[in-house]
Formats: sequence, C-alpha cells, structure tokens
Amino acid sequence: HVFHFCVRTFQWILLYKALNPQGKVYLKLDADVVILQLKLTPAMLKVLQLCDLISIETKYLYERLSALWPVPVEYIPNGFYDFEEPQPLRWADKENVICTVGRLGTKQKATEVLLEAFALVASDIADWRLRLIGPIETHFGDYIQRYFVANPQLADRVVFVGEIADKRVL
Repeated sequence: HVFHFCVRTFQWILLYKALNPQGKVYLKLDADVVILQLKLTPAMLKVLQLCDLISIETKYLYERLSALWPVPVEYIPNGFYDFEEPQPLRWADKENVICTVGRLGTKQKATEVLLEAFALVASDIADWRLRLIGPIETHFGDYIQRYFVANPQLADRVVFVGEIADKRVL
C-alpha cells in the first residue's frame, strides 16, 4: 500500500514486485488537480500496470483520470471512523466555529487561503471564530506573525490550537 504519484513510490513498487512478483500493490494517489497535467511516459505506464489497485479520492479526478489513463483507476473517498457512540446533536449546542485540521502551512492545505478568506468576511460574521488544529510548518510562523500584524482585530478569533493526536480529543 503506497501513496502518491512520484519517483519514490515508483521505486518502491518496482523493488517490491522484484522481491515478491506475486505480491499485490495498492497505489493510493492522494493527488490534487496537478496530476491531470502529467504526461504518462512508457516507464510510468509500466509501473502503473504493476499495480493491482489504483485509487483516487475525488469524483472529479476519478472521472478525468479514467478518461486519460489507459489503466483502471477506482474512486475510493477518504473514510472516517467515529470511535465513539454517536450522540444526538442539537443545533442550539453548536458553536460558530470554522475548524480545519491538517499540516498547517503546507502547500496542499493552503492554510493562508483560509486565513485570508476569514479576514475578508470577519466583519460580516462577527460571532464566528476560526480554529486551526495541527502541526505548524516552521516557515509558516512568519506568515502567522504578519497575518496578525495586518489583522490585529482577529487575534482573539483565530486560534492555532496545535497538534491533537488523540482522535477522541480531536
């Protein structure tokens, strides 16, 4: 079970199949729209043909890759398992919080887009807060400082919680 359409993953697939020709390979692409710009080379296609299952997580990319690639791609969305018994939720108990969880500051998560959007609408949704949960990329600390200098009125409404590894706590 390997992730991403990249050289490292292809090397792992080739090595695994060389060591275990009967072994099964599942490639979870975990990709964004950039994958649509890639041109499959004969070498790439050969590696993809070694995979027993290739999946993508969004219907949009599934439809396009299925039309573009000469190998089967399956649509398998990311799952979520709730470890707790579901509790009934009452609308009155909900808080006005926008929450994101991920590796804050990575290109894939585009945390700065969320922060800038919140700054643009903050005065229109004055009773809402933004809660960001996850590890913060080192380089992103500078951006956060600049953000609060430019938006000091949001200092008590935008909260960087940090990483929460325990799913129950999260």
